Amino acid sequence: MTNDSSVFYSEYIIDGVRQELTPAQILGECLADGYVLPEAQTGIVQIVDEPANPDTGIFHYDLTGCQEYSAAVRQSMDLPAREVPAAYSGAFTRLSIAKCLIDNIWANGHFSLNEITVDLQWNWNCEPVGNMASFYFSVEAAGQYLYDLGVRVRKCVLIPSECGNRFSVCRPEVWHETLEESVSSEDAAVGFQADSEMTDILLPSIEKIFGRMCGDSVIPDGKTWLIYIPFDTCSYRLGGSLLTEIFGENGDPAPEIRDPDYFIDCYEVVRELVEDGVILSGVTVADGGLMAASDNFCSKTGCEINVSGIESAYSETDKVRILFSEVPGVLVQIRDSDYDYVDSQFLLQDVAYYPGGQPDLTESSGARISEGRRPDVLSILSALLQEQQSEGED
Repeated sequence: MTNDSSVFYSEYIIDGVRQELTPAQILGECLADGYVLPEAQTGIVQIVDEPANPDTGIFHYDLTGCQEYSAAVRQSMDLPAREVPAAYSGAFTRLSIAKCLIDNIWANGHFSLNEITVDLQWNWNCEPVGNMASFYFSVEAAGQYLYDLGVRVRKCVLIPSECGNRFSVCRPEVWHETLEESVSSEDAAVGFQADSEMTDILLPSIEKIFGRMCGDSVIPDGKTWLIYIPFDTCSYRLGGSLLTEIFGENGDPAPEIRDPDYFIDCYEVVRELVEDGVILSGVTVADGGLMAASDNFCSKTGCEINVSGIESAYSETDKVRILFSEVPGVLVQIRDSDYDYVDSQFLLQDVAYYPGGQPDLTESSGARISEGRRPDVLSILSALLQEQQSEGED
């Protein structure tokens, strides 16, 4: 097996079935203007492989172990980048792309989703059985998902690895109209590069370069609401999640993140609310699921997170699935007084959202999962009326 750009041009036969497109043909559809694909540096080879089978698993997850699960997930998130689960490389790739794009939804400036460009990087061990099939499915997922989202790619890189497979979405940048004019033929020549010209050091995100428009943790204000917005319509499943990497698979498939149109709608409305200053604080929901995001978001102020609305909407009775399934989305904080406006904006875009609760000022920090009924319109109206009464007394 060669470790250069030829793997993007090779013909793949997976489980005896010849794949219709090469990775280069898949990714070529979403390359940014001005970027082209170089010719393969070595002879094209035929790659024959078998897909990795998912671990059926028998581990039973129970809500009573939620604190243990959460602590283990938090600890794992401090480690280096996650390895791509071989049996779920497509789902993991889509999650990684969604996470990168959502991470930049908080950034200063004015831009839309289709103005973002990215680099794609695979650190891959090409030798073990199943790895090249996993690579192909990862490329297939990346190309289709990015194309459907309207996000363009500048470069795709393969870096040989002997210690696991990793996929990264690197160097997100905002694409300006003047950029096409400023790109010279020398700068724009390479869409795929071999490993010798790149390292695995990732450059900062748009959000880290330009700063955030809103906070990244809950503000201790009892007259605010926490709202959860999933950016996909898929069901909550634990397959391929950080939780199952730690404790073991339970037989679940991975979440089917396959609704790019809905992602675009969610991104547009949340980005507008960020730019308008309506969102006070926000955090990305991805690795570790809603539980990990809630712990991170509530690191300075205690909060109650109510998931009964999600249970009802998805007919899902397993809270562990809801809390640790890696469905991309956001958790945001808004003022009581902005609730009606936020509700109208989500309604216009047919975007589902779930009120999670309010900051608990009696708790110093940490997220607490509520077992009660979901916050309904009456409780929200009650909070608004109390605020208006207090203002009238002043």
